[in-house]
Amino acid sequence: MAKRRVVLTGAAGYVAKPMFKELSERWDLVPIDVRPTTRDGRPALGVVVADLTNPDWYGWAKAAYELLGFVFATGKVEGSKLEIVQWRIGGPRDDDIDQVKPGDIKVMHRALGAYLSRRDQIQQATRMVEAEDIADEHGVPLLVVYGISGNTHRFWSIANAREKIGYEPEDDSQINFADKIAAIARAAKR
Repeated sequence: MAKRRVVLTGAAGYVAKPMFKELSERWDLVPIDVRPTTRDGRPALGVVVADLTNPDWYGWAKAAYELLGFVFATGKVEGSKLEIVQWRIGGPRDDDIDQVKPGDIKVMHRALGAYLSRRDQIQQATRMVEAEDIADEHGVPLLVVYGISGNTHRFWSIANAREKIGYEPEDDSQINFADKIAAIARAAKR
């Protein structure tokens, strides 16, 4: 059986890099990025170079892709519905909490709420692509998934990811970073 072909944008970037190996073993990846190297200058093999980083097209391009996703999902373009999952990735970094200064509750809330662990990131990516049926109640196969772990402090909902793709987060920033949170709290009391 042929591997499923999946386009991965930002393939040489920070978010894709930690999961690239697992996903490329699973699927026939078409990696796309603005440059053929990673941030540290290493070649990103097989990357198709496409540049949407111009600040004037970038915002437009991002909005256009999301809107075009709906059009393709309804089948109005090609005559058949194309499954579209839009992944709004939170904070896939284990060091965001290290940037929090004592007493800066807003920054801490953002770091804890948007956290996405590596294993939850890989799970979401896999389940989004391999989900059996993402169609909504109107039969439109369009899904928006917030890329976050099962954080106690989350400010985005992961209900549709749980329901539609069977996402079962394994991590919670409050548990993963309990020692760091306690240290920040102690430092704020001084």
